[in-house]
Amino acid sequence: MKNSIFALFLLTLAYNNPISAQENGATFELKNNPEDTFAFVKLKLRQPDDKPYKGQVTLVGSRNTVKTQTNDEGFVKVKLPFDDKYTIKTGDKTSLSVLELNQVPYVTYDYSAYTEPHWLFKLNYTNPKGQPLEGEEVTLQNIKDSSKVYKQMTDKKGVASFIVPAADYKISLKYWENYKTIYAKPKEARNQLITSFSWMGSKEVDRRAAIADSIARAREAELAARWKADSVGMMEEMPLASDSVLFSKAIQKLADTYKRELAKNPNVFVDKSKAVLAPLQRIAKRIPKQIIVTDVTGSMSPYIREVMIWHALNLVPKNTTQYTFFNDGDNKPDGPIGKSGGLYHCFGNVKDLKIIAGVMKRSYNAGGGGSCPENDIEALLGAAAKKSKGEELVLIADNNSPVRDMILLDKLVALQVPVRVILCGVTGEYSWGGEPNIQYINLARATGGSIHTIKEDIWDLAKVAEGKTISIGGKEYKLEEGRFLPLRKN
Repeated sequence: MKNSIFALFLLTLAYNNPISAQENGATFELKNNPEDTFAFVKLKLRQPDDKPYKGQVTLVGSRNTVKTQTNDEGFVKVKLPFDDKYTIKTGDKTSLSVLELNQVPYVTYDYSAYTEPHWLFKLNYTNPKGQPLEGEEVTLQNIKDSSKVYKQMTDKKGVASFIVPAADYKISLKYWENYKTIYAKPKEARNQLITSFSWMGSKEVDRRAAIADSIARAREAELAARWKADSVGMMEEMPLASDSVLFSKAIQKLADTYKRELAKNPNVFVDKSKAVLAPLQRIAKRIPKQIIVTDVTGSMSPYIREVMIWHALNLVPKNTTQYTFFNDGDNKPDGPIGKSGGLYHCFGNVKDLKIIAGVMKRSYNAGGGGSCPENDIEALLGAAAKKSKGEELVLIADNNSPVRDMILLDKLVALQVPVRVILCGVTGEYSWGGEPNIQYINLARATGGSIHTIKEDIWDLAKVAEGKTISIGGKEYKLEEGRFLPLRKN
């Protein structure tokens, strides 16, 4: 490719204007014959993707319009009236290039141009250590015409390059739908546009999620094996797949123990690092009506019991709680976005723990979640469709699992229902090493909701101003163009 991606004008023969010559110190004008009124133009046209343009070309001057046709290589040679400027049109597209012919006849001009205004866009993708990330998909979608989608994978240098028509585009990365919007301004359409993005990358997210999922599944399998040998001695660690009646009794026994401990120490859930119970205890003081939406895929097994214990505790009698459990599509995971299924609701004035535990266990047993990304927003939309006045959504989220349907976030935002996200797996053996998942942070902010961990509550995310930072678990995040990004310190 030549140095500039825009029209390159190569004039093989040039004459000065006005036409004149000198002889023996005297200046006189050259005179053309009446028939000497045209010049030759060799024109090569390319499309924004750098492929040759084959088709009709209309050259529009101030006095004349000439139609011609390029060949398979995008080349055409045409005779044009001279002393004029010509605009290049290909159908409804107009090139930025203009053909300028001077007053000299029979001159041959050699032009190379693109069929329409466009730019070269590059995205540099690196991890927090500044190392390039190869094999990450980058997508550009035309905002006005959503059918125009361009995709590239980052190369060994972590760069994805696009030549696209000048327009407004949404940039999406895997797990970062609509990460950023770029706007085509006249000046920008003549230059390269380069932006950078730093994150751990989707491959690292998938790797960590798979490890956390494997650990949780292995632990649950171990509990099930031990349960067969010692069903009485394991009441406090009963596997989720066990009998519903026995499971409910075990949960109630744990709840009664916690009630006694809470009477002596109100902070017992924090002290024991209970990722669900600790924040639920605080949230209940501000939000009396809740729909608790819980991920029950394999990696969440250590936390599902805490949801059941919370209901058995019945700490705030005036509170009303409904439940939605989801598993990302039963035994057919990763279905169509928004239609994966695997949602199980427990609504109404349900007090019997066995009923709620039964719904939870059906959801848990019906599917293991398949791959790591989950259908969190589909579940939230399903729960919101059943909500009553004053109820808010509390999402018990797997911090290690990416949200695979973030593209549905706008639909959730439109409902104007705050989502309170409780992050599970931020610390401990199931964690990402203490790094909160930015997808959930941005989900909470977009809905006017909040983020909750064992010890922290970040309530007013929507009020954070552009360019400001927040801290969660000792990690800092900066709001840039409406999205929180990890703040990396040098």
